Formats: sequence, structure tokens, C-alpha cells
Amino acid sequence: MSNQIVVSVGRLVGGRFVDAEGVVQYNAHRGSGKPLYIRAEAHAVYRLADEDTGLVPENIELVQVGNHLHIRAKDSAAAQPDIVIEDYYIYAKPENGSRVFAFDAKGNAHYYEVEAPETALLAQEVTVGRSSSGGVNKLAVALGGLAGAGLIGALAGGGGGGKSSHEAAAPSAPAKVNRKEEAPLGKMPSEEKNSGGAQLFIATNDAEPTVADVAPPADKQEENKEIEQARPSENVVQADTVEVSEEAAEVAPAEDAPSVADQEKTKEVEQHKPSEKVAQADMLEVSEEAAEVAPTEDAPSVIDQNTAENQELEKTAEVENAAVVKPVDQVEPTSPDSLEKVGNNDSEVMEVRFGKDGHFYIYQHEKYGRYIDAAEFGTDATGKTDSLAAINNALAAAHQEKVAVRLSGKLYISDQIVLNKANSGVTGIFGDGMGKTVVSFDKAQKGVFNPNSNEDDVRDFAGILVDGQSNKTIADLSVKYTHPDFYRKGQSYFGKVNGILVNDADNTLISKVEVSGANRAGVFFTSTQALQKDPESAKGRTYKARLIWKEVDEHYDNLPLGENNRIVDSYLHHNRVAGALVAYQKDFVASGNKLAWNGHEADGGTGYGIASMAGSYNYGITYTNNTTDHNYRKGLDVHDGDDVVIANNTLIGDRLYGISVYNRQFTMDTVKIADNTIIQDPTFRLAVSDNPRYTYHGYSGIQVQTNTQFKDLNSSATGKFEIHGNTIKNLEMYKNAQHTYGIEFRNHEQKMHYQLDISNNVIQGESTKYMIAVINNTRDRVTGDKGSGAGDINITGNKMSIGVIPSGTVPVFINEESNNGKLRGKVTFEGNDLTIRKQSDGSIEGIQMIGNAQSYHVNNNNFEIHGNMNKPLISVLGRAGSETPDLHAYGNDITTDLKGQLYRSWIERSKVDVFADDNTHNNKALAKIEHITAPAAGAVHDDGNTANLWDIGTDSISGIPVDRQTSSAQSERSESVVLKTGEQNEIFLAEPQDTAKLDNLLAVTELNLSGLLGKENTAAFAENVIVPEYSVLNVQAGQWQDESAAAYVV
Repeated sequence: MSNQIVVSVGRLVGGRFVDAEGVVQYNAHRGSGKPLYIRAEAHAVYRLADEDTGLVPENIELVQVGNHLHIRAKDSAAAQPDIVIEDYYIYAKPENGSRVFAFDAKGNAHYYEVEAPETALLAQEVTVGRSSSGGVNKLAVALGGLAGAGLIGALAGGGGGGKSSHEAAAPSAPAKVNRKEEAPLGKMPSEEKNSGGAQLFIATNDAEPTVADVAPPADKQEENKEIEQARPSENVVQADTVEVSEEAAEVAPAEDAPSVADQEKTKEVEQHKPSEKVAQADMLEVSEEAAEVAPTEDAPSVIDQNTAENQELEKTAEVENAAVVKPVDQVEPTSPDSLEKVGNNDSEVMEVRFGKDGHFYIYQHEKYGRYIDAAEFGTDATGKTDSLAAINNALAAAHQEKVAVRLSGKLYISDQIVLNKANSGVTGIFGDGMGKTVVSFDKAQKGVFNPNSNEDDVRDFAGILVDGQSNKTIADLSVKYTHPDFYRKGQSYFGKVNGILVNDADNTLISKVEVSGANRAGVFFTSTQALQKDPESAKGRTYKARLIWKEVDEHYDNLPLGENNRIVDSYLHHNRVAGALVAYQKDFVASGNKLAWNGHEADGGTGYGIASMAGSYNYGITYTNNTTDHNYRKGLDVHDGDDVVIANNTLIGDRLYGISVYNRQFTMDTVKIADNTIIQDPTFRLAVSDNPRYTYHGYSGIQVQTNTQFKDLNSSATGKFEIHGNTIKNLEMYKNAQHTYGIEFRNHEQKMHYQLDISNNVIQGESTKYMIAVINNTRDRVTGDKGSGAGDINITGNKMSIGVIPSGTVPVFINEESNNGKLRGKVTFEGNDLTIRKQSDGSIEGIQMIGNAQSYHVNNNNFEIHGNMNKPLISVLGRAGSETPDLHAYGNDITTDLKGQLYRSWIERSKVDVFADDNTHNNKALAKIEHITAPAAGAVHDDGNTANLWDIGTDSISGIPVDRQTSSAQSERSESVVLKTGEQNEIFLAEPQDTAKLDNLLAVTELNLSGLLGKENTAAFAENVIVPEYSVLNVQAGQWQDESAAAYVV
């Protein structure tokens, strides 16, 4: 046995015992009375070795003194320890395991066990090199623990390759080290208890560990003692000599860091530092007067003790108050509140683990729980080399431990990070925060995505893939796709690359994640199983197909769905198709995210903040508290889904739509859009798309459409749609685009008796075609059968203010077309403020309602119309065959620029009974109206001829069908009378359309519908109106602004 102990200080990086400059070594002399002082570091580990054998030092004991760790030879007569690791317990809490280890002859590593005191030591109870009777804490040599077989040669050979003052010699004869207890992987051996007093397990060459009593030092501490403090160098510098007064300084105990007692009176400290020169240090005299010192949080205070106190403290240490340390598997989980925060891995070490290539630590995060650090497996935080292999090794270890993996720095990966069945034990992946941990990848996609089906399996091209694994977390990091394949002219949906893809998983949390650069979506939630054949299908259909063919419904137990997945507080920007895509989900939530600049400036066909994918079934979609910013198509979108809630979001400058919700292949009967703020940016427009077939000049603040492809979706008999408390600002037309709406609703469900509530919204802007429009068509496109038509429509409490309503449109427009001729439902327009500030040029000055509702109620509204007003304020056109609806108009206040009385024709009617009273114009009462009359002979044609409608996906064209050869048709007059009869001869023509193609109309070319809407008003219509006639609707024909085409959307 050598009289020297070698201490190696390093870190674990990828399981190797090194630090940035190699392993640093020190030599300490047994019993010299001159301690070796080593300053502890945040992530350091310490190996002890006998200088001769390189193995476990014999007959040593470890004692905790305040925040310091004292190591000494058991048989030493010196009062001072041999080694002092200063501030050791600031970084290595006793309850979290030891950081001091040694090797046995077989190369097995053994960690020294940690014992924590039950009560904190007061400063007055501690002196250097001595233990107080109230809180001594001794560390046994932990010969248990699973051996890490074959650690690196630098360890087994004594740490060669580091900065060492002495090379540790190879052992001449392997020492036999017996273990009191074999601990399983990661478990520490149990504390050995003995009621007879303090005992330690001492490493010896005997067959069994020696149990030795702890006795007080033989000699008292001398008044003038030389303490040698070594540093990693052979050169010596004389340190400062400090004389401290004999009177004890009064120090309040620190809460977290117990103070360390002072040395005896007048001690001379010799300090060795890495230098080739020797210099005499300054001498400092300290007053003998006792100083009152405030406790410090991190650094132990040094206090003086008188001789009597020192003698008292030198009594034999008691262990009654020492806490017994249990094996790891018996210890209660450590409270996250007791741990330091994660920041450059400043978490506390909870446990240590050994693997085939080395050992690593398990840490505790206050939010994400137990984890390991991928940096300890060799990731390159500079991003210059590939970190994928190191990350995969970390994932494999985390799988065994059932913990998360922490990533740090700028990491490049050559292929994807995968959480799947092979590493199912991993609980998640997290980093140090967006922008601090950045995972970049550039793997090129193969092939082109097929947007006609939206069924391509794109799992292979995601940066991070969660595949078939539930309850996973991805958080606090950035993912960036750096490949230049981002934009292809005229191809909105070619991309296959998603930043993060979650497939067939439940309870997934994506939190505080930034994703950019993906040529599809930043984050994509989906199910590939939904497209697999259902074994229960007699016809071999997929789960999705069975749902479409109504073989099963949403309650089918085997229906693949991702349930309770969430994306929160994330930043998804500059991705090609969308910030996030959602498909085949149930109870999905997106909350608190920022979704910005997704899409491409040259393309109007895509670019969503977040969207559910067309052709996918979804049940329960919630978007709350998100912010969108200048996405190139839409802010928040649902292409297919039911039970939709979009609330408390802020949408800024999204180019074509703020919020859009509709369904194509699966039913939708419940939608709530509430308390959102939508701000249009009139300067953020697209004059010419990169695909010249389509024009994108329109804008809709909020759009809701049911059954855009007019299919039999086996929908519910009832539906509820609510648009409440939203604010829409800065509405302004671009190039006089017909498709410009504040709020737009369309129903195409043939049988559904729906309820629509549009209430308490604020709509403001400079110009728009419609502030609120409800445009419905319930005709079956396959059989030609007309549907039930109107539901219950309530437009109440809204405040609408617009500068200009242009010609050919209506501020509020409600139209139920192609109904079965039977009265149904009720329309209420009540308690609204409608203001046209500058000029009203619409076909109707206020509101027009066309349909088969049983009754129409226009009550208690404020109409303020400025400019040249000469058309009806209220228009109701009955479309219920031989049945006649009622119009009730009561308590409306009308303000105009007219100098005289309001003209008698301020209410326009056709096939409707009118009851109006208690209305005013410029604060003057208007005459009471009761008009019940049968249609005049020849005045009204059969409903089948008078109410034909061509749905162009963005607006409805009401008019009599015409033969393309004839090119004109007689329009129908109403019973209203207007002021300027000369306007009756005005001809309104559509913009030049040599060959009227439905594709182009659906893409919102500049079609002037001024001669078609409000057609019952003779002031707004000529005798002959030229309208193009369209062939059968082809939903596959093009990519429309309102996206009624099959699957081009996503």
C-alpha cells in the first residue's frame, strides 16, 4: 500500500471520464497533516486510486463537513484530513448519490456511498477536520453497485493521458475487493447499520470488509498549522498568509450551505498553483474584534473557534442523528423543487448508471422528470459533425431507464430522430429552449407528394418522428429543415418533409417548439393505420373507406384516431404548406402558438397557420389563444372535422382568410368560433399567382361551410354553428374582388335543420362586398332533389361599420336556394348596428333575405346609411312555392342623408306578408305597414324557374337559367317602387368571359354579379340580364379560393 492517494478529476462525456483538457490528477500524502484542497465543479466526478496499485485505496474514510468532503486515511494520527474537496455538496447533494469512485482489480467501478444528515450543521458546530457531535456524516466505501465492465483504458490504467503530476503505476498484484452488497443497475448498496456507534466499511484486501469504529483524532489541532493545497502543477506559489483573531466571529447559519468552522488561531496556508515562478504573497492582518457576518447562500463562512470549543468538538462523533441512506429503489422520489434549475445541465445528479462504454448520470427536471443528457454520449454542440449516433445511443440508454433525453447546443442530424417500439421506454425529448437547442437536418425527399388523395406515407422524411408511441413529450427546442427544396413554381403541395411528425399516437405533447423550413408542415399529427385495411371489413376496405361507406361510424372501437394530442406555446413559421397539420385526431388542442409566414409569397394555393387535412376524419378540434401572422393563405383552418372550437385567437394579416372551417368527406354539425380578433392587412395581397390559372384577390375574415362537395355524409339531423364575439378589422377590397366578406356562412347539407348564431361581432373596415353573408344551397347534386332549405338563423347584437359598399352587393345577404318549396325555420336580424360611413352603392341598402323560412324578423336595429341612398333598405323574397312567409320589422331606427321623408319602397317584398311598425327615419316615425297579398298573375314564376342558383364556390348567382345561344333572359320584377326610374334601363354585364369556365369563376376572377344579386329590385336590374350558363359542376376541375376541390388544399 502506497502512502499516496491519486485523485483524478474529470467529467463524463459519452460515457468517457474526461473534461475539455483531459483528466486532471493530484497526489495526496496519507497522514501528512497538510490537506490537498480541490475546488469542486458543477459536473465533475472524482476517482481515487492507490498510487502503487491504481486500485481502491485501503483504509480510508470520507466525512461530510458542511459543504465540503473530507477524505483521510483511517489510521492517520494527523488532525487534518488528507484531501478536502471544497463545496462538494453544493453540486452533489447527499440524497442524489456520490460522485467519488474507485476501481477494483477487475476493472469494476465502485461509487462511494453518500449519507445525508437529518439536521443541518450550524456554523458554530463545525470546524475544519473535525465533526460535530450533532451532525457527523460519514461516507462508506460503496463496494456494491453494478460494475461498469471495461471502462476506457485511461480509467483502468490510472487515468493516463490527462495532466498528471505522477503517472499511476500498473498494479503489481491485483487487490481483492469484496462487496458487502450487490446493487442492481443504477442502485446504490444499502447503508449498513450498527447500533453500537459510527461504523464505516473500509476497503481492504481481506475477504470481508473491515468494520472500524470512528475515534476522535489523536492530537489536537496546533495553533499554527501549515495546510498545503495542491493544484494541477508541479510548481509552487506561496499563498497569502492570513492571521485571524482568536475571538469567534458570529455567523448566522446559511439555509442551504452550512458554514465551516475556522482554523485555529493564526494558520499559515501554503497554496500550490500552476506556475513556474514563486512569489511571496501579501500578508493580511485581521482585527481581533469579533465581526458580525451575514450568512452567504453559496459559499461557506469561515469562523473562529476558541480552544475550549475546539476541544469540545473533538469528542467522538455520534451517529444517532445521521440519516440512514436506503438503496435507490427504496428512496422516495426527489421533489423537483429541491433541485437546481436546468440550464446548461445544472440539474442535480439523481443516480449514476454504467454501460458497456462507460457510465452516465440520470438527472431530474422540474417539468420533464428524470432524464439523461445526450451530451454525455458525445453530441457535437457546434453542429459541425453528425450527432445522430450519439443521440441514438442516448435514446437507447433512456429506453432502458424509462427517462427522457435532453438535447443541447446546435445539433446536426443526417437522418431522423425516431421514437418507436424499439425505444418505447423513452418518455420524451427536450432541450434548453427555442433557439438554444437547435436540431437541423437536410435529408432530401424522394418523389412528389400526391395532393389528390392526401394519403402518401411521409414518415421517412420527418426530422423527429414519434411513431406508434403514446404519452411522449417533445419540448423546448428548435427544429430546422435546411435543404433548399422548399419552393417549386406552380406546385403548392409537392413537399413531403415535416419537422416533427406524430403518427398513431395518443397524449402527445409538443410544447415550446420552434419549427421552420419544412416543405410540408412544421408539425404533422396523423395516422397511417387509418389507411390500412380493417381486418373486420368483409370487403377488404380500409378504416377510412369503411367510414366513408357508412359501414362504421365515429364510435367504432377499432377506428384509428390520435387522441388527446396537443401542441402548445410553439413557434411554427416559414414552412411551405402549414405551421401545423392535423389528420385523424380526436380531442386535439392547439393553444398558445405563434404561426407565422407559412407558405410562399408567390403562391396563393397554400400557406396555413394550422389546418386539419382535407379527406381526414377528426372529432374534436380546438384552437385557442394562438396568434397567426401573415400566413400566405389562411390563419386557422379546418378542412375536415367536427366539434370544432376556435376561440380567443389573434389573427394578423393572413392573406386570404382569417378563419375558415368546412368539411368535404366527413360530417360536420358543430362549430363554435368565438372571441377572436382578425385583422386584415390590405397591403398583403397577391396580384398574380405563380399558377396563372387561379386568381387570389378575395378575402374572408371568418368563413364556415358545410358539405362543400354536396355529398350524402350521413350527417346529423341537426346542427349548431356559432360565430360570436369576434372582431374583424381593416376590411378592404382588392381589385374589386367579389369574394370579400366579413363573415361568410354556407350550408349544403340537404336535410339538416341547423341553427346559426352570428352574434355580438364587430366588423370594421374601408370596403367590402358583404359584411355578413349566409349563402345556402341544399340541392342534392347526384339526384337533383331539392333539400329542406332554411334553418334557424340568428344575426343579433353585431356592430358593423364600413366605409363603402360597392355596386351589385348587399351589406347583409341571406339566401336559401333550391329548397323543396316548404316553409321551415326562422331568420332573425335583431339588435344590430349597421353603418355605411361614406357611400352605399349596393343593390340593397341594408339587408336582403331570400328563402323559405317561415318568418323573417328585422327588429330593433340601427341603420346609418350615408351617400346616395335610393334602393330598398330591407328586402325579403319568399321562395316556398305556394306557401307564404312573414316579415316582421319593428323598432328599427334609420339614419340617412336624405333631406325629406324616406321613400315608401324602403321595404322590398315578393311572396311575403309584411308587418312593420314603430320604425323611425331621422328620428321621425314611419308609417305602419301591413301588407298581405297573393302574387299577381304572371308576376311570379314557379320556384323551379325563379330560384335557380349556380354555386361557384365563392358566391351564388341568382337568376333565370338562360341558353348560351340566346345569351339573355327576362328578369323578374318585384313589387317595390324606387325613386329613379331611369336606372331601370341600366345593363349589368359580367366581365368578359369568352368561354365561361367554372374553374376560373371558382378561382375568383373579377366577375361582376351586380345584376344578379338583389334581382327583384327594378332599380338594380335591367329588363334583360346576361348571365353565363354553366355545365355540371366538376369538383375536381380546379383549385378554388374557397377550396371546394377534392384534396388540393393540403
